[in-house]
Amino acid sequence: MCSNPSLQSEVDALAAVDVTGLSMEGLQRLVTDVVGGMTRLGGVMSRAVGEIQVRGGGSVPDTGGMTAPTPAWLRSVTKTTGTTAGRQIRTSVALRELPLVSDAIVTGDLTEEAPTRP
Repeated sequence: MCSNPSLQSEVDALAAVDVTGLSMEGLQRLVTDVVGGMTRLGGVMSRAVGEIQVRGGGSVPDTGGMTAPTPAWLRSVTKTTGTTAGRQIRTSVALRELPLVSDAIVTGDLTEEAPTRP
């Protein structure tokens, strides 16, 4: 569940868009807007994940009053592999040391993805 009801309602509105009724220009604009939002939200998530990892010392509280390793928790939350969760954590922690880069990701000027070589 999203802790920000406004964000959740915006995502719900986007999910309800009937793409078959959009013009090509409308489809292109939708894709551009969604990609920009995904990049920025990824930066916000990265900030939070880095803070969780550092503040929790590598573990997070779970529902039973116990703790779970941050990678296991993140894997569960993001529904990805342990490798992907671990990479996200390492990147997020590294970005804490690069606040200008982190800010550029949140503003949408950069992505966390490494550029590919031709």
